[in-house]
Amino acid sequence: MALKLLYIDAVYPLEWLQQKQAELNLADMPFTQYRKWLIDQRIYLSDYIPRNLEQHGFTSEILIVNDPLFISKFRKHIQHSGVKKNTPTGRMKKLAHTSFYSFYRWLKPTFYQQTEAVVRKAINWYQPDVIFVREPSGIDTYFWNQFRKQSIVAVLIGCNTAHPYRWLSHNFDVLFSITEEYYQFFKVQGLPSYFFAYGVDEMVCQQLQTIQNKTHDVVFVGALGNEVQTAKTKLMEAVASKFNFKWWGPRNVDANSFPNLYKCYQGKTSGIAMLQEYRQSKIVLNDYVDTANGNAVNLRLYEVLNTGSFLLTRQADNLSHLFPKGMLEMYSTAQECFEKLEYYLAHDAEREQKAQSATEWALENVSYKRRLETVGVALKKAYDSRNRTQQYAAIG
Repeated sequence: MALKLLYIDAVYPLEWLQQKQAELNLADMPFTQYRKWLIDQRIYLSDYIPRNLEQHGFTSEILIVNDPLFISKFRKHIQHSGVKKNTPTGRMKKLAHTSFYSFYRWLKPTFYQQTEAVVRKAINWYQPDVIFVREPSGIDTYFWNQFRKQSIVAVLIGCNTAHPYRWLSHNFDVLFSITEEYYQFFKVQGLPSYFFAYGVDEMVCQQLQTIQNKTHDVVFVGALGNEVQTAKTKLMEAVASKFNFKWWGPRNVDANSFPNLYKCYQGKTSGIAMLQEYRQSKIVLNDYVDTANGNAVNLRLYEVLNTGSFLLTRQADNLSHLFPKGMLEMYSTAQECFEKLEYYLAHDAEREQKAQSATEWALENVSYKRRLETVGVALKKAYDSRNRTQQYAAIG
């Protein structure tokens, strides 16, 4: 029997999405068509998780919770599906058994409350066996407790638990972490904890193969200029002063402190549009935040491998455990970075062969199809364990 999965996600940057909505007049688009368009943008993990879980015994529904247009369209989509509305009497009965905090939130008519209401309706409508939340979703994690008797609630947490709202690990039945430190931290607490590494997607890789021309020399996509990006920002400014460099991301630099970065700024990008820029680039540069402590945990590594373009990344302690020796080209200092940029810009055939070999290895060894097989086993284990516990409780 296939398990029903409701996948809760958010898209970033939301400003980029809202700009596209206005440009393409997406407000008038029917929900199913808009949902397909949004998923096809490949923003962050897109449908990688639910689509690949469908190959391992799941059916899925996707809910994007930070996009007001998606929430509005989805609410209309299910309003005639038989989901019961709360009557005033029913609502007052609920309030008699609720906490002061819940009562306060119930009184406050914000988009946050509207989103929770739509999520609740979606759960009643879809009746999922598993609710899978990718943080940061913007939803108070205490919200999920009300569904844990009927569904397994799983979470994928990134590299900072300060991002989600009122986040508590014990509010979930299964935890997937993209960092080894969180995985071990949850595990020693006796929680069902699993390591989830980023990967590449075969379908997206094939889609990008239609782009052949390399129109950019060196590119970077990401945040620069804030307090945890100091070393990275200085490096990118130096690169921009020496090479034909293009940069997309939040424009948090000023013309006086970083004149070269300011001039080469291209705007914001995301999803498939970003991957297409990578695909058209001879070299994609990668660096890490100051707080990474010598580890590479950003998604950019795998995004570039997914495109077949050449990646030049800062040396990190954990890369030797993630990739074969010599597969990735790395630098340790700014001078080494400049030297390797010059070399690989001048040696097209060597650069492209190295990039192609890296992508072939990634598709074979770290595809989301493989990654999600392990995730599927963990979710089914949790589901079966809960059912056995409930059966024993009923017998007792």
